[in-house]
Amino acid sequence: MRNITTGFVIMLFVLLGDQETKAEFIDTDSHSVQLKNEVTFTSGNVSMACLRCMCLFSSSCTPFGCQLVSASKLCGYFYFSSLTWDDCDSPGTDFPSCANDLQCSSLCVQRYVQRYAEIGNCRLNCEGFARVFYGGPSGCENPLTLKVWNRLQELPGCKGVR
Repeated sequence: MRNITTGFVIMLFVLLGDQETKAEFIDTDSHSVQLKNEVTFTSGNVSMACLRCMCLFSSSCTPFGCQLVSASKLCGYFYFSSLTWDDCDSPGTDFPSCANDLQCSSLCVQRYVQRYAEIGNCRLNCEGFARVFYGGPSGCENPLTLKVWNRLQELPGCKGVR
């Protein structure tokens, strides 16, 4: 781990059923959020704090591989499909590898949100970004994504995230 002279450490505990998962993040002045293993989120319109909360909401910020859910293969840190990967211009070498790489998957989130947030009538803040990412191009017009947003804000350190 790099020596960081400015910044602070955020310890997060997320309950998954009976299992408690701990993710430790270092927030630095350089506009990146790092896990202890030196992996960083990709910067862009979505703030580092918002990406952190979305990552925690999706997977407890762990690369869990891929699962088949309702005929869709959902993968990685942000639990997205190959259709989302196509919509974010297919970064990386292939869909599962990108989804399970924090930097590549966060780049996909940034690109997807940049592509759809404004045309989907979303607020250009974490709420709008999360709602369009989890609900698709018209996610901000879907009241179900408001429930997702409210659940995301219940995570430690995510209430009122911008």
